[in-house]
Amino acid sequence: MIDNVSAEPVRSASEIRDALKRQLLGAVRWRSSMTMLIEAGAAFVELGPGNVLRGLLRSSDKQARAWNVDDPESLQATLAGMSAETPALEES
Repeated sequence: MIDNVSAEPVRSASEIRDALKRQLLGAVRWRSSMTMLIEAGAAFVELGPGNVLRGLLRSSDKQARAWNVDDPESLQATLAGMSAETPALEES
């Protein structure tokens, strides 16, 4: 998990709990958090109607691997796109 206030990874339950508390009142460091995840090789899937977060991500990095799932058809397209990029997904 990435703490959106510090844009740093958190791992333990106590770190996550503290990070969530800070996020209630702190400013979100969206761009820094997404940059860290992109540099780590993350792919992104936005769930639900619309693609606001995916659009924000793409405004930071047009090459970011991102999909949106809001119905069965977009789920299939996302799975196909991810499988094409990551052959290991096909084997699992």
